[in-house]
Amino acid sequence: MKTKRLWITVLATLFLAAFISGCKKDNFVVTPGLCPVVLSTDPANLATGVPLDKIISATFNESMDPSTITPTSFTLQSGAKGLVALSGLLTYDGTSTTMSFKPDAKLTGGTTYTATIMNTVKDLAGNALQVNYVWTFSTGAVISPMVTLTDPANLATGVVLNKTVTATFNQAMDPLTITTSTFKLAQGVTSVAGTVSYASSFASFKPTSALTSNTVYTATLTTGAAGQLYITGA
Repeated sequence: MKTKRLWITVLATLFLAAFISGCKKDNFVVTPGLCPVVLSTDPANLATGVPLDKIISATFNESMDPSTITPTSFTLQSGAKGLVALSGLLTYDGTSTTMSFKPDAKLTGGTTYTATIMNTVKDLAGNALQVNYVWTFSTGAVISPMVTLTDPANLATGVVLNKTVTATFNQAMDPLTITTSTFKLAQGVTSVAGTVSYASSFASFKPTSALTSNTVYTATLTTGAAGQLYITGA
C-alpha cells in the first residue's frame, strides 16, 4: 500500500513539473501552465475573398505585454511581391486582447498573403508565445470598374447650358478617388471649372457657370477612379 502511494506521489510530482515547464521562461517569472496562444484571427486561416482594405487582427487568450508587440513581432507578406513584408501600423487593444495591423496601402486583388506573429510576443507575466503563429488568406480578384451610362450621352447635341454631367458605374466606387482630378470637363484644351460629387455608383460634374452654346465639350473619367468590387471566393 505504501509503495502504491509512493508511486502516486512521484507521478503527481512529475506531472506538476511538466505542467509548470510548459511555457518558455525567457528569464521571467512564469505563471504555471499558462502560455499565451492565438485564439482567433481575422481573416481566418485560408479565408478567401478578403476585402482589399482589410485590417488584419489576432486575438490572444490572455492580456499581452504591449511593449513586446512591435513592428518586428508581426509580418504580413505577399507572394506577389516576393514575400516582402508590407508596411503598416501595428496596435494592441488590452481590453479585447487583440493585436491589429493596418497596411499602409490597400491589399492587391487575387493575391495570397501570409501573416506571422513572432514568438517574441509575451504576456504580462513574461510567458512567450511558444512558436511563431502563421496563417494565410487571399484577396478576391478585382473586377475592373466600367462606365455603363453617361448623361449627356456620347456625341449628344442640343444639351442645355446648365447641364450637370453624370456617369454611372457598374459597381460601387471608392469615393475618395472621384474628384476633379479624375472627373474632368473641357472645351478643347481649356478645363471647365466645376464641382464633383459621388453617390450610389453615380458621379456628377456640375460646372461652376453655364456652358457656352454651340460649343463642343469633352468629359473625361481617368483611370485614377477606383472601384471596390472583387470576386468573393476567388
